[in-house]
Amino acid sequence: MSLNPYIKAFEAGESLSSKDYRAVVLKSDGKVYLPDVAGDRCLGLLLQQPPATGINASVFLQGEGFAEANSAFSIADILNTAVDGRLQRAASSLVINPSGENNSLTFTAAPSFQGSKGDHIAITYIDPSENDQALVVTVVQNEGDYQIDISLATNSAGVITTTANQLIAAIVASAAASQVVTVANTGTDTGAGDVTAISKTYMAAVYGAFAIAFEAATAQGDIVRVFIPGGEL
Repeated sequence: MSLNPYIKAFEAGESLSSKDYRAVVLKSDGKVYLPDVAGDRCLGLLLQQPPATGINASVFLQGEGFAEANSAFSIADILNTAVDGRLQRAASSLVINPSGENNSLTFTAAPSFQGSKGDHIAITYIDPSENDQALVVTVVQNEGDYQIDISLATNSAGVITTTANQLIAAIVASAAASQVVTVANTGTDTGAGDVTAISKTYMAAVYGAFAIAFEAATAQGDIVRVFIPGGEL
């Protein structure tokens, strides 16, 4: 009798009852848990849920298997995990961290631009190199690419005065830009710091994506076929 090398038993660090087909993470104690955050790096998919902490759980590590959806997604979408272990379409994102403090921002593709479309969004911070300029956000569409150009405000000496928080407000106020991306301060940054010019940079699939949809999901709770390649996507 041969054993599937891609199914392994791991001790459960918490109760995983009724969590079949959910993604789990392996922690430093050698036990498996549901993810702590969306996009957490996952070990695999739970095949046999243990009724209590300390009981072994069967985890599918690689290949074609079944997963529970957190939300709707399409065939061939790249997937990561929600905090409860269900899978969701991985949103492309970009962290822009200029020199200075409290000015790092995380841009994330809006829901209608998630999946591979998000990788065609680019962000640019532009120094207008002129005095007394206003903060202006422009979205340029070129075939499948969306370029968001952010011309930064300057003072009477031509010094950039746009803070990260002001940039967030400008994106939110732009109907065109807010349809393409969302933006927030990164981590514990307050957003009070001035940003600097940044050259055109494209978004990329979010860290932690680990599966590809072989079937479409229409709603949370759908059980669908996915493929785990056994490495980060």
